[in-house]
Amino acid sequence: MCWKALVRGEVRRFLPNWTKPLSWHVSALYSPLGWFSWLKAVRQYLDAQQGGYDEESGESLMQVFENTVKGESYEIVGEQPKINLIKQRVEDYQLGQVPAGGLLLMAGVDVQGDRLEVEVDAFGRGEECWTIDHQVIHGDPTRKGPGSVWEALANLRAQSYQHAGGQTLRITAMAVDSGYLTQEVYDFCRAWSHRHVFATKGDGATGKPVISRPVLVDINYKGVRIKQGVQLWHVGTDTAKERFYKRLELSEQGPGYHHFPRGLPDEYFEQLAAEKLVRRKVRGMEKHEWVKTRERNEALDLKILCYAAAIYSGLQRTNWDMLESMINPTQQDMFARKNTTVPAATIAAQGGGVSPPPQVPAKPQQPAPSGLFNAPKTRRVRSAGIGSR
Repeated sequence: MCWKALVRGEVRRFLPNWTKPLSWHVSALYSPLGWFSWLKAVRQYLDAQQGGYDEESGESLMQVFENTVKGESYEIVGEQPKINLIKQRVEDYQLGQVPAGGLLLMAGVDVQGDRLEVEVDAFGRGEECWTIDHQVIHGDPTRKGPGSVWEALANLRAQSYQHAGGQTLRITAMAVDSGYLTQEVYDFCRAWSHRHVFATKGDGATGKPVISRPVLVDINYKGVRIKQGVQLWHVGTDTAKERFYKRLELSEQGPGYHHFPRGLPDEYFEQLAAEKLVRRKVRGMEKHEWVKTRERNEALDLKILCYAAAIYSGLQRTNWDMLESMINPTQQDMFARKNTTVPAATIAAQGGGVSPPPQVPAKPQQPAPSGLFNAPKTRRVRSAGIGSR
């Protein structure tokens, strides 16, 4: 019956006015006799159910069966955080506020065709991280001068953020992705290198460190690299993304935990989970591949850039005791909600509805610039990582 159906079949053009080439997909089960037997298809399916990978492509055998036999698309199973679980991490602090545990501010910048996207993260003990700020600076990145997006970015670099301990913090280092509009990024980083603004380039190879030794990119008229020119730092995106996704699985606050404030849009959280990690075996070796599940993933890239800036600043070698004594010596939290309800017994003792006399608030500490590079110029203030360079 199958053979007769193929012989008597007729191809009809259902779009007579369509002039572009058309593509078709059809299951191999419709193959004529002698081409591809159903017995072979069943055996291939049973082998795919046992698991395993294709030796050449590294694709799973089930994917090969779905693509080549059934002629259908196949969704690759990978490691990806759930958006609703990330949203549950939202806490009771606002954008622009630095909680008590955040002691170092880092910034990451992603360059797009019509805007710059910037994120500021605070890091504390055990690489605990808080999202502090997320801004989109609209404008043409190819235009420079007053009113440009680069001027706005420079102003953000110098911005201070209120810390829960009463001090103000400024950004320690800023990583700018140079994958798009590379020369514009180099020009900005060259002008602001003294404020630890540096250019980065992603390296997706497996096993690379989060940040590697920089490469000098500026040269003089003799073709010799300029030592004081722009430095390009390579970022191991595979390592950084895998570590970030693993830390999103942590359920208890503490080392490695990521905190998110109120006020972030849903799009931000969807961008954080915009990729999934697919592990394949090619010729016996495990291969990592990051597959996009949606087009926009700027928030994820910004997280990686902030973490790279933290590693650049010596995150693992920071003297946290010294920073705490400088930024928040009394360990107060001015952002925490205070209980203003007066107990009934206290009201009765004071004569009914008479309110107690207001307390004179303590004199706040004088805000002072903080951060590794903005603190007083002594060796004790700088981290071991920066001072060793």
